Amino acid sequence: MHRPLSTLTCLKYSPNIYIYLFLVMFLVFAPLAKAQDTLNVFFETNSARIDEKEMDRLDNWLIETIIQNQDSFAIYGYTDDRGSAEYNKKLAYDRAFAVRTFLINNGIPSRSITRIEGAGENVPLASNETEIGRSINRRVSILHFSYDLKLAIREQKSRGLDNKEALKEAQALQKKDEPVEDEGNSLEVIDLNLEKNVVDCQQEARILKAEHGVEVILEPCCLDAVGPDIEVKITPVFTRQEMVIQDVPTMDVDGDCLETDGIVIVQLLNSYGKAVSLPDSCLKLRMPATQQDERKRIYFAVYGNDSSGFAWQSTYNTPEFNVDNEQGYYEVKLDVSRAVAIQKMVPNSRKYRHGPKIWVDIKPFTQKNARVYLSSDDVVLSGVWREKSACYFRKGCMSDVDAFVTVIAEEDDGSYMVAHKALKTIRYKGSSDKGRYLVRKEDFVKVSGEDAIADIVRF
Repeated sequence: MHRPLSTLTCLKYSPNIYIYLFLVMFLVFAPLAKAQDTLNVFFETNSARIDEKEMDRLDNWLIETIIQNQDSFAIYGYTDDRGSAEYNKKLAYDRAFAVRTFLINNGIPSRSITRIEGAGENVPLASNETEIGRSINRRVSILHFSYDLKLAIREQKSRGLDNKEALKEAQALQKKDEPVEDEGNSLEVIDLNLEKNVVDCQQEARILKAEHGVEVILEPCCLDAVGPDIEVKITPVFTRQEMVIQDVPTMDVDGDCLETDGIVIVQLLNSYGKAVSLPDSCLKLRMPATQQDERKRIYFAVYGNDSSGFAWQSTYNTPEFNVDNEQGYYEVKLDVSRAVAIQKMVPNSRKYRHGPKIWVDIKPFTQKNARVYLSSDDVVLSGVWREKSACYFRKGCMSDVDAFVTVIAEEDDGSYMVAHKALKTIRYKGSSDKGRYLVRKEDFVKVSGEDAIADIVRF
């Protein structure tokens, strides 16, 4: 059983209408089912290569986007202001062409890409005076024009409206779901003539606060680069109870035990609930800390199969420690949805790999798998119990004095069977070195849902 993470804090950000009037016409039509859909793809300095992170975003966008045979795409490439204007025009075109190649290689007919252009440095989304601003400006914008939208645009242009006004009126019609007739003529992507426009995006950092003193700082212009309807979900996991209920153990990918100062799950989601990424260094995560511990490292979560579940991969980087108004905090820079932890390895953890083990078994009462947790103040270990297969944990990772065993099994009707007992109160069966702790049927309580688990799992 691996339950989805529930959100403890949910904060949503939408920029002021005045700062994305231009984006309404050029970038942001995602909320419409039949409209112009746009994606920005970001690039490294002086490069036209699409990196793996951006390829993943393109893949997800193609999966989410409903594409009809008569839809059209326009691709515009951009740069920051470093380098000559002539060089930047060529680099911008090379970036746009790289995206065109990716789309064609992934099933988009070449005839559907009706416009490709390198606009160079002429249309910055953010100030070029900062590194973050420059990283936002190094982009390619893909405009997807659905066939229905193009029909509506043509109808409005037949009334004598220019391109921008026709697009605005077509959008308004589609909001009302008014049908338009297909006269059978081929339609091209309209030319928005935006090369000389400059976006005045949000110029102040935004601070989102969550429980346990956690803060997420969004740098200026970052959300404007990916669209206004971005939802930022912050889930702090600091207490032993939260780690068990949220199924967030403190083990690394090698099975070594970790002591944690806190875990935060940050999710960046678009209007479809899909994860998005931001330009580098756009987001900063601050986690409170009383003092600096140079043994602590930044860990990112990785997910395995049902048996391995959730584990941590060290970045081997020491988190930046700062003090603001006498409050210490660790700071980590992010650009994608992440589960982040500031942790250190339990002393001598590696020597326990082949040492004594704590075995936990369950007297069978269900055919379902059960998740088993062995926890102390700073360490939470987890495993999966299967019928005729006990879980084991490294004995040296924690003290037996305050150790608890928690078992959670989900039933077919959506209820849960939960056992939660101090290790020293559980029946021990067998010899001192080869025995096992046996959780019996009478140790379990049936609860109706996940919220009720917290009433039982208390330390």
